[in-house]
Amino acid sequence: MKNYPLKLADAFQHDLRNVPILVQWRRIFNPNQPLLFIFGILLSISANKLHAQCNLNCIQQVQVALNEGGIAQITPDLLLTQYPVPGCSTNISIEIKDKDGNIYPNTLTCKELGKTFTVKVTDQSNGNYCSSSLSLIDQIKPQIIPVNLAIFCSDPTSPDLLGYPTVTDNCGSIGSDKLSYTDAYIDMSCKTIINGQEITGQIFRTWSVTDTSGNFATALQVISLKRAKIEDIVFPPNHDGVSAPKLDCADDPNDLKKTGVPTINGFSITNGAACELFVQHSDNVYNTCVNGSYSILRTWTVVDYCVDTFKIYVQVIRREDKDAPVIVLPADMTIGTQSSSCTGIVDLPKTTATDNCSSFTITPKWQFGQGYGPFKNVPVGVHPVNYVATDGCGNTSTVTMNVTVIDSSIPVAVCKKDLAIAMDDDGLVTANATLFDDGSFDNCGIQKIEVRRGNDPYASSLTFTCNDISPTPVDVQLRVFDTNNLSNTCHVQVFISDPVKPTITCPSDLTISCTQNASDLNVTGQASATDNCSLPVINYTDVISLNSCNQGNVVRTWTATDKYNNSKYCTQKITLVDQTPLVITWPADYATTQCGADVTPDITGWPSFENDDCEQLDVSYTDQFFNTAPPACFKVVRKWVVRNWCEFNPNIPGAGIWESTQVIEVSDGIAPVLSLPADITVGTTSTTTCVANVVLPEATATDCSTSISIVNNSGYASKKNANASGTYPSGVHIVTFTAYDGCGNATSGTMKITVVDDEPPVPACIKGLTIPLNSDGIAELTVGMIEIGTTDNCTPKSAIKLELSPTKFDCNSVGDNNVTLVATDASGNSNFCVTTVNIQDNIGYCALVAKITGKVSSVLGERMKGVTVLLNNEVEAITNDKGEYEFLDLQKKSNYFVAATKNTHILAGVSTQDVLAMSKHILGVQSLDSPYKIIAADINNNGKVTTADLLALRRAILQIDDKFPNNKSWRFVDANQKFNNPGNPFEQTIPEVITYDNLQSNKPNTDWVGIKVGDLNLSVTPNNIAGDPQVRNAAETLELTTDDMKLAAGYEYKIPVRAADFKSVQGFQYTLEYDAQQLEIQTILPGALKNMDESAMGMSKAGEGLIAISWVEPIQDKFGPDDVLFEIVLKAKTNVMLSNALSVGSDFLAAEAYDKYDDVLGVSFKFNGVNETAKYELEQNMPNPFEFETSIPFVLQDASQVQVEIFDMLGNTIKKIEGRFAQGRHLIKVTSDDLNNISGMYYYQLQVAGKKPITRKMILMHE
Repeated sequence: MKNYPLKLADAFQHDLRNVPILVQWRRIFNPNQPLLFIFGILLSISANKLHAQCNLNCIQQVQVALNEGGIAQITPDLLLTQYPVPGCSTNISIEIKDKDGNIYPNTLTCKELGKTFTVKVTDQSNGNYCSSSLSLIDQIKPQIIPVNLAIFCSDPTSPDLLGYPTVTDNCGSIGSDKLSYTDAYIDMSCKTIINGQEITGQIFRTWSVTDTSGNFATALQVISLKRAKIEDIVFPPNHDGVSAPKLDCADDPNDLKKTGVPTINGFSITNGAACELFVQHSDNVYNTCVNGSYSILRTWTVVDYCVDTFKIYVQVIRREDKDAPVIVLPADMTIGTQSSSCTGIVDLPKTTATDNCSSFTITPKWQFGQGYGPFKNVPVGVHPVNYVATDGCGNTSTVTMNVTVIDSSIPVAVCKKDLAIAMDDDGLVTANATLFDDGSFDNCGIQKIEVRRGNDPYASSLTFTCNDISPTPVDVQLRVFDTNNLSNTCHVQVFISDPVKPTITCPSDLTISCTQNASDLNVTGQASATDNCSLPVINYTDVISLNSCNQGNVVRTWTATDKYNNSKYCTQKITLVDQTPLVITWPADYATTQCGADVTPDITGWPSFENDDCEQLDVSYTDQFFNTAPPACFKVVRKWVVRNWCEFNPNIPGAGIWESTQVIEVSDGIAPVLSLPADITVGTTSTTTCVANVVLPEATATDCSTSISIVNNSGYASKKNANASGTYPSGVHIVTFTAYDGCGNATSGTMKITVVDDEPPVPACIKGLTIPLNSDGIAELTVGMIEIGTTDNCTPKSAIKLELSPTKFDCNSVGDNNVTLVATDASGNSNFCVTTVNIQDNIGYCALVAKITGKVSSVLGERMKGVTVLLNNEVEAITNDKGEYEFLDLQKKSNYFVAATKNTHILAGVSTQDVLAMSKHILGVQSLDSPYKIIAADINNNGKVTTADLLALRRAILQIDDKFPNNKSWRFVDANQKFNNPGNPFEQTIPEVITYDNLQSNKPNTDWVGIKVGDLNLSVTPNNIAGDPQVRNAAETLELTTDDMKLAAGYEYKIPVRAADFKSVQGFQYTLEYDAQQLEIQTILPGALKNMDESAMGMSKAGEGLIAISWVEPIQDKFGPDDVLFEIVLKAKTNVMLSNALSVGSDFLAAEAYDKYDDVLGVSFKFNGVNETAKYELEQNMPNPFEFETSIPFVLQDASQVQVEIFDMLGNTIKKIEGRFAQGRHLIKVTSDDLNNISGMYYYQLQVAGKKPITRKMILMHE
């Protein structure tokens, strides 16, 4: 149904001014099509009639109601008092502005409710305009969709448990918190059956809701209460330690919440309620021990009033005393030993206890017996005593106290008199404490002896140093301990002496150069000495034995003396020699490829020397030349001689003389540079033979050497030199030229000689031929009937391709027909001859039958093969490679109808770009410019293009559905159809069947146009359709980016996705490919792209790690590179780098994007380096809300000192984490225990040193 604007102004021939009109969108017949209805108009009519000139008159105040889709289309007929306007063009523009001057499109939405707009209506042909005031109203009620329920009569009926109905509204979603309801209960008689179930009553729940515009709606929900039978009752379990735990002493057996009651469907039965059941119980108690355990037999009786039946069930409840008495722990006690021994006598204290169920006894037990004592001969020490309490049911408990026996008698300390001690070699001497003892004793035995001097701490020994050497003795105090750690002391005088000589170490004997100074201790070294008590004094004396060449030796004696005049000596020998033998580095062999190179020693190298400080050297050389091809190639053998006149002796071979030979080679290492004739193609030069005379220029070469020779390898060249001219047969010939110089270098190159056959064959046709039609009305012609002799210069006749056209004739061919014979040789040259064939209908067949033929083409005119064409839905023909089909031998005067069909590959040529085009068409942004495109957009085949088609197409692209609703993959329309209104082809019946009633003659042009459903941009290639997605070439690419990161197993992540350049993108699609063994993709959350959510995901192959993504937005804002377009919510199954487990591809949905010019872009996914562009970010905790554990993610641009603080709503700090964290992304675990298990809202804050704090909220929901 169309939209018809009703205008009362059409009834008048006057100008209408200042006319307020309220326009309401009403649902009439079809809820998907809005109809404008003007229900209020106040007319003020002037006496001026319309003039011939253009005069636009606007209605001053206009209200427009939103339709069910939350949209209002603003058109001229809503704003003008008359439209079309006499004298004005229909090229009318509308400009809509709000009070701030912002311009809006002609399609307004719910977001504009409450705003007042100024509308300017302009005739574009002459500039005349008028203005109006416009506002939107919403009169569409919300819809409540309740679900009727059938529950047990004992079940609770709160909607918090049963669920709330769904609420939809044209201006956005309405939450369940906005719903209210009232209940009416109707009791049913016994055995009332409704919908096959026995019902005891029904609750009629009336739901109501009001949307933001005040539209009120109600809906009724019926909740049927099913009657419960006795067999539906579940009785409580026995508390016998088998079915359920036994009760303990603290449990009340009369607490039915503890012991259980009969239930239906998990809920208790209320006497006298809807279930019409009565429940009661009685108890019998049996004791099993005194004041302790006992058993209860509880008898349950349930009566069903509807059927006058009852059931008895006995429940066993056992209460068991498992709690032992609680003993009051006696205090620990301490006693002393007896005066005559190291033991004591002990009487144990008495104590008490308590028990929750029965009486008890208390008995002390320890290693010396049981009871309270007295106990004799208890030794010194700590002795545990166990108090054991036992109640009447055999439960026992134990506590432990300690009895300590101590000794109070001190030992007797006895010291030696004066003591002398000598110092050791290391300047220390250690004396054990026993050295100072002279028979100390104690009645219980001596356990330890220790000593000290002065006020130093006591130790098991004393250490004396050189500082203790003095005529005055050292006072030492001796202390002894008995076995019970009692002590006593005495004193002794100690004298310390040093008899130890120093230790001296001479420098090692050494040999030095004759150029060095033997008196320089930095060269020869210095003696070192040590002493146990002091730093010795070191001196030396030398005995020198050197010759005039400063070679020989020095003997040096070193002496060390300490402060107590103890001394020691050692000797060192120093030898002076020439330690640096001459090292000669001879020049290496020299080779160069430089033409005419300089070979003097300044170029080829001189000998070099090391350690020549004591030598007198002389250098000379002689050369011997060997010429090969100078200046390009020659060799020099150079003999070097070096003499040291300090050592040279001609009478001693090798004394002070060295020789070496250097080889110098000059070679031409560069091969000649070869210049070849250009590749050449020539035609055969004869009509009878297959050869060509080829004339070529000579090949040339350049080189350092002037002796160059060039040869070729051609088998057809007249000569084997630099010229390869000759007679060549048809074909491709590769000729290789090789140039040689005088130094053994060679260069080869090739050229190509192509001899082609450009002479066409000569076909021969018979002159005239007569053929009759056979009994089937067909005459067929073969090549052999026409061809009488064909020749060619290169191709034998058996290889010449002969083609005849036409070869088949029917009733339409009766008479003379031109027939063409085409001959093509092996080189593709062709020629033809034409003759005449006369077709005769000698048996009169053509007067009885006719045929229907035609072709099938795409909208762009490409012939379609493989299309099924049906005749009367019985006979089938398949179009050939030229898209042609035919039905032959059809009886004349019969009725026939023809239709074409194809229903494969519904996504061929279909992409998100088509969804974008359909969205623009529906919104009026850009209409589809072809009736065929509009038919292709009717996805559900209901004769119109609506959002339902948009949804169906998107579901197919996301592979949620594998077929179109009520439609096939292709539709075929009569090619001769003329559309009266190309903008709405559905005004006419779409001719998908061609009918021929009373067929009288051939129908040769029964042609079809194939329309690929869903392919609005005509991108399908009908003869090249495969199952894989079609990937189109794109000059530019939309690059989606995110930071790479290390994912930790078990954690959830939100992956923000951005794009460097998204300003002109209006849609995209791709396959989100991921490793399903490592990741679980949970959902997509919208960012700047508001509708990029779960509705953009196709999950049919999610188990294979493939998710289809499709998104469009025809009216797009501009986004910058820092704007988060959307977030991918995922959970890591293993520890993995994000870039190793996630990518964008074209596995089953081609990766492509579309800009505002409808150009196709590629889509790629770039992972920045790990936190390569990270900022300081605090992300939302995951999960949120949480019950037991959550994680707080944050990102650091640099390694930083960090504080994460959690505080409650009053600002009290609950938890604080501080530390230095590395660059990158981090997770901090938080448990409910950290928040004291108190549910509610909390704040968490990230504070990075030198940065502003970032704060977020989180919610704990802990039961």
